[in-house]
Amino acid sequence: MLSERLSFCSLGSSSQYGNCYLVKTADTCVMVDYGVRLRRTEKALRRAGLHPGEIDAIFITHEHTDHTQGLHIKYPLHQRYGIERIFATPRTLKRLSCITPSPPFYPLKPGSTVDVSGIRARGLRKPHDAAQPVAFHFRTSSESLAVVTDLGELTPGLLTSLRGSEYLIFESNHDVQMEQASGRPLAVVRRVLGSRGHLSNRQAARGLSRLATDQTREIMLAHLSCECNEPELALQEVRGRLTAAGWSGRLAAAAPDRFSGWLGALSGNIRPSAGL
Repeated sequence: MLSERLSFCSLGSSSQYGNCYLVKTADTCVMVDYGVRLRRTEKALRRAGLHPGEIDAIFITHEHTDHTQGLHIKYPLHQRYGIERIFATPRTLKRLSCITPSPPFYPLKPGSTVDVSGIRARGLRKPHDAAQPVAFHFRTSSESLAVVTDLGELTPGLLTSLRGSEYLIFESNHDVQMEQASGRPLAVVRRVLGSRGHLSNRQAARGLSRLATDQTREIMLAHLSCECNEPELALQEVRGRLTAAGWSGRLAAAAPDRFSGWLGALSGNIRPSAGL
């Protein structure tokens, strides 16, 4: 049914500017992570054609600041606009328990599901250096979408659960050579390149070539490093591997600091702005 078609976009996608994604149907909208600053989020939502009050729930993948900083301000988005449910894993919520006043948090154990007005969400374990991080898989009766960022490697469990999703928001964080030559502290470089860090362009290409099938229509590369990656590099690496694997869907890269434009059912309806 048309009302159960999925659309998705990014409002920001980087460690520097924060991470925040929207997944919606004709009747429901959920936010994945709230790491973008309030005013920037409000502006991006306007450019996406949405009022913040239309967001039905927020899903938090893990506690790192670039995914949660919007929760830590004095009068955050959910209080301003009446967003009544914020889901995260129990250990993630424990890390966020210092927030006052306490947000409307609901625990969602890895592997469990919750239904938000027809969008069924499931949290899936992923390897990252956080308390209890998850990827999210969203499904309606007709389509599915996965948000998979901040992971050091694509595990067999994620591959099994997500293969063949119609839509993917998938990490392509860094170019290995740029990371190694970045001048960052060695500990930071080792963290990023490690099995609980972030996926490189090459790892993303290899992983997506295993996840994407004939059912997969559109892929958005996400969480690109502003210092150690370039959209053209990521797109070239991933597209080459996917083309060799016979995939011919739409591939895009999320901008680090602004609304990406809609993909999925709303693809092409609203174009991204030049900047915030």
